[in-house]
Amino acid sequence: MITKPKIQIDLKQVESLAANGLTDEQIASALGISRTTLANRKRENEQFVQAIKRGKAKGIALVTNKLMESIKGGNMTGMIFFLKTQAGWKETNVQEHTGANGGAINHSIEVTFVKSAGNVS
Repeated sequence: MITKPKIQIDLKQVESLAANGLTDEQIASALGISRTTLANRKRENEQFVQAIKRGKAKGIALVTNKLMESIKGGNMTGMIFFLKTQAGWKETNVQEHTGANGGAINHSIEVTFVKSAGNVS
């Protein structure tokens, strides 16, 4: 039985691709390998797995640093985003239905009949 030679994959390239936020499928495509081959390499080689983890961590750190810089510069949207994702803040919409002066809603219907001058029989 003839087996194909194992494709050499540069772990620095794998790390770089992961740092740029690529998914496993996109990393495989960029490397010219199938998703199955990528999955096999991850299963066989702990260094491969660590290269992806390091890359993802580097990408997240880069974005986090930029976000924090913008927050320190007064970016209100960035502040809100950070608090929602990191501090558990959330927006809630409360709809209250009240009548006049905060009282109960009046559900009565007032009907007024007016005699029309032109339709007198």
